[in-house]
Amino acid sequence: MARHPAVARYAPFLRRPPCTAARLSAQTRSFRALALLALFLAGAACPPAASAGGNCTAGLRGRARLLLRQIAQSAQPQQVHISLAGAGRVLVWWVTASSTAPATVAYGEKRGQYTKVASGGVTRYKINSYTSGYIHKVLLGQRWKDGLLKPATTYYYRVGGAAGVGPERAFKTLPRWTQSINVAVMADMDSTTAAAATVSRLSRTPHSLLVFPGDLSYANGHQPDWDTWQALIQPAASLRPWMMAPGNHEDEADEGAPSLNPFKAYNARWPMPSTASGSPSNLFYSFDSSSIHWVMLSCYSDYSQGSAQYNWLQADLAKVNRTVTPWLIAAFHEPWYHSNKDHQGSGDDMRMELELILYAAKTDLVVCGHVHAYERTLPLFNNAQDPCGMVHLTVGTAGADLYTSFLSPQPAWSAFRQAAYGFGVLGVGGGSSRGEAVWRWRRNSDAAGVVADEVKLISHASSKAPSQCRV
Repeated sequence: MARHPAVARYAPFLRRPPCTAARLSAQTRSFRALALLALFLAGAACPPAASAGGNCTAGLRGRARLLLRQIAQSAQPQQVHISLAGAGRVLVWWVTASSTAPATVAYGEKRGQYTKVASGGVTRYKINSYTSGYIHKVLLGQRWKDGLLKPATTYYYRVGGAAGVGPERAFKTLPRWTQSINVAVMADMDSTTAAAATVSRLSRTPHSLLVFPGDLSYANGHQPDWDTWQALIQPAASLRPWMMAPGNHEDEADEGAPSLNPFKAYNARWPMPSTASGSPSNLFYSFDSSSIHWVMLSCYSDYSQGSAQYNWLQADLAKVNRTVTPWLIAAFHEPWYHSNKDHQGSGDDMRMELELILYAAKTDLVVCGHVHAYERTLPLFNNAQDPCGMVHLTVGTAGADLYTSFLSPQPAWSAFRQAAYGFGVLGVGGGSSRGEAVWRWRRNSDAAGVVADEVKLISHASSKAPSQCRV
């Protein structure tokens, strides 16, 4: 994989944190998901009317890493999650400790009635002394076999055999392109009590899929942490597709040195629809969800002019039909615009290379992580407010340590900022309202129904957009 020269400067952020009292010696104890998800109950709460510039830090104290979870030595499916694999297709992924456990998924449109069985493959990966469990990947919606999955349809499934071995689960395919959709967005999670609270809150929040722009498990080369994290997210990730973009912690450098296995675990555990979108790399790709076209980019692959990522992005943007997908959103890890004191300027190199082509394509939103706080900007381009520019959303609030220090005074282009755990949901309208959306950021500590930040957005493809900005 081509590596951009700027990657070297991220090495300090890739170092593995020292062992603390929170990482107990009894790391091999397993945990039950329900108990983990209850750990957030002792957290403090932010005031409902916290100011746009406030530094609420609910959940910052008492943030402990969860005990390491080993793979159970059985054929029982573990760490089940799903992702989109192209139009009408869903990839189901899980791990077992058995090389003979079947890579099959039984599924159907009624509870307990599995009219179709799909088969896939089994792989493993090895890094240093760690060898992963047996990774099972099965594609549902194989056109040549069972036909594509229907839109807006609930499918019930069991993994691990013609009749299934694990419990019955269900997912609903994405709405049709004319229908409304809710998309959850968050980044920078780790395996912490705050992350468990996020999974719990997310599971109770209506959404069709999750977009996650980087920093997943914070394994940092310690591979069993991947198993812990994927066990943690299974209650949510097995029911709705999770779509990833890589973060710096997925590179997995060894104590700050260049990684010998860049993104090896990430690529094995989170295959994304790169082939379906014409991308040569699992680290950058695109997909559609109802009225939205997403371009998922990599800050850690070469993005300079003439690179594979740059050329792919230009070709992908040229094919976008804004009549079908009026919303164009870019997702990647390091934000281009934010007012937190941490990671100032870390995204500048990428912005200098790619901002203009995203602006020329009338991109509506950019969602990022890396900074462990929430921030929403006004529309920006080239370091200035621009009605035809992009709203930038930083959502690195899924569970990793919060960054509580912001620049003062708050810049005029920063509409809302706060250091608190939570996630955002983008609700895009259907029918004649497909060019309209509402963005809401929710804090884990708030009561149900409370929204910390809310704004109505208009796509550049909408007739309601300023005339000079319309696609």
